[in-house]
Amino acid sequence: MYDGVALMLEQLARKHQLGIATSNSPEEFAAHHDRFKIEQYFKTFVFAGMTPKMKPAGDPVLLAMHNLKGQAETSIYIGDTIHDLQAAHNAGVAFGLAAWGVDDVTSFTEAEYIFQTPAELVDKL
Repeated sequence: MYDGVALMLEQLARKHQLGIATSNSPEEFAAHHDRFKIEQYFKTFVFAGMTPKMKPAGDPVLLAMHNLKGQAETSIYIGDTIHDLQAAHNAGVAFGLAAWGVDDVTSFTEAEYIFQTPAELVDKL
């Protein structure tokens, strides 16, 4: 896990509802989730196979928002892949690039936000 991510999640969870929309199956997620100890910060988890379509379709993001009773206008999807960006936009949600995990940010010209560090993400939200 990148430096500052655990603190970022702790701070965000105090003010916002957080969810995960992942391309991992529940089994894949279960195989590695314990080593980071971050599940406590999330209210909902959307795994591969829980929606008719996977990312880059917006279905996983829409299901997470539904579970959180969130609205597209007040939600943001944070990710570090083009499929994350596409899923956010396909769901009608703003996208924030977690640039601290990306080697080349030039492919993310359509991102509404680019966060260089986890602390920057907390400051902007």
